[in-house]
Amino acid sequence: MASSRAKQEVELYGTSPGVIAVFMVLVTFFLPSGFVPIPAPYLTFTIYVAMVYSPIWVYATDFTHYGVAGYTGFFFFNPAYLIQELILSALNLVFLWSIIRYYQGKTSRNTAISIGVLSLVPPVIMPLVISFGRGLVYLGPLPLQFLIGLLLLLKVKGPEEVFSESHD
Repeated sequence: MASSRAKQEVELYGTSPGVIAVFMVLVTFFLPSGFVPIPAPYLTFTIYVAMVYSPIWVYATDFTHYGVAGYTGFFFFNPAYLIQELILSALNLVFLWSIIRYYQGKTSRNTAISIGVLSLVPPVIMPLVISFGRGLVYLGPLPLQFLIGLLLLLKVKGPEEVFSESHD
């Protein structure tokens, strides 16, 4: 009985987990999650062509004129890229899930932030591994999902804060 009353108070005064979930799902699935540089030998030097991805789409630049065969353009749910996108974005999906769980009152803010920091590893490691020994490569795009999620976690009150304020 007391726990259902506390849940009602959190829903009345706190930010709706549904609103946060919808917003973060849009951010996670439609903003870029990472960047994969693809080395393409061209004449006497190597150039890098870009592949920008999210969990459900990929944009591969047109690099066929450099002698590198592959798909180019914007692809949404393309089977050729979907498995790679999901593997590279797995921690982004876990971060999304942890933010939603925080606003439902099922995990702590520190846990969600820790998972968010961990979600930065694949987008940073992938370009370093691919370009190893060839010089530094642009590591982008910015981790937009992490930055927006961190801003939400730090600025939008969660259930633990609302509940403690209502009982002071």
